[in-house]
Amino acid sequence: MNISFTGINNVVATYTKYKPNIFTKAEMYAFFGNITDDTSGSDKSDFYDAIKKGGYYYERSCTKDAFPDSFFIQVIKEKGDSLKIPQHVSFILNNCRIPMNNDKTLPIFSYIGKTLLKLHDMTENADLKKLTADADKLLMDEILKYLKR
Repeated sequence: MNISFTGINNVVATYTKYKPNIFTKAEMYAFFGNITDDTSGSDKSDFYDAIKKGGYYYERSCTKDAFPDSFFIQVIKEKGDSLKIPQHVSFILNNCRIPMNNDKTLPIFSYIGKTLLKLHDMTENADLKKLTADADKLLMDEILKYLKR
């Protein structure tokens, strides 16, 4: 589905189930869109500020693609099937895995959450609302787990 907003344009969202290996099943939520700064917001600046706060590695890795004015957010929930593999949630921004293992990456997760909420609030499309709400819930659950450590 393609939806356009001020500051965030040409949004494409998808949900898929797949088997990453013989032991697990996974669900993936993916959101792609173009970002700009405009009179109603600073989506592009917010993106670069969050990446910069994460450190040089993320600043370099999350912006190296051929689409510097775009975001590609993937939220992957991997469910363990065999061998008692525990459930795991991964977050990928512009093909760069962002681990939730230190405070430096929290601004990146904040950006992802704000973007998902903005997509949710600015659309009338019920499918996109559900996808963004489900992905945001996974994000919030993982942030709470990290903060409780």
